[in-house]
Amino acid sequence: MRTKETTVYQYNELSEKAKERARDWFRERNLEYDWYESDYEALQTLGRLFGMEVDLKRTYFNGFYSQSSGCSFEADIDIVKMFECIRLESWKEEFPNVEFRFPTQTKNMLRVMKIAELLDVRGSVSNANRETAVRVNLDWDSTDCSGMKSRDRIDEVMREIEEYTQDVAEEINNWFYRWLESDYEYLQSDESIEEGIIANEYEFDEDGRRA
Repeated sequence: MRTKETTVYQYNELSEKAKERARDWFRERNLEYDWYESDYEALQTLGRLFGMEVDLKRTYFNGFYSQSSGCSFEADIDIVKMFECIRLESWKEEFPNVEFRFPTQTKNMLRVMKIAELLDVRGSVSNANRETAVRVNLDWDSTDCSGMKSRDRIDEVMREIEEYTQDVAEEINNWFYRWLESDYEYLQSDESIEEGIIANEYEFDEDGRRA
């Protein structure tokens, strides 16, 4: 048996080429934990502002940079609260830098929202195909609208509201995917990788291989 001595280096002592190899080594292992938990919590917080109670156990994503990349979630919806949040842009109180492009709420929608409780409107978001899209479904009971002139008209406008809510859910889902992607890209950036290596005080040989 013989003892072999090896000189080891901190990251900042390596050559640029060796640093690149060290970063590649750490990058392969950097996300071996639930790095997206804070993003899920952000979706849940944002969802509540829109009257959506997001089920994080039924929230999925598949990323990134492929045709099958995407995300989806499931939630119960308070339709009145959702419309109010959009009308007042009240999500900006907690997410001041987040912008959405929602369709315009029509006068018919706003009129029907005033009797939403009478219609007993119930809404939900479901996974359209698990990881890349969402589907909205609304239920309402127009039999309680005996005092209204046209039950068919109410049904027509409620379908319009359902389509509108679908657009809202898709916009929020797209935001969630972009949020995830942004975090992923930062965590895999050279800046973040270097911070992780230095914080963990990893040591390497002269060529940047893990010692």
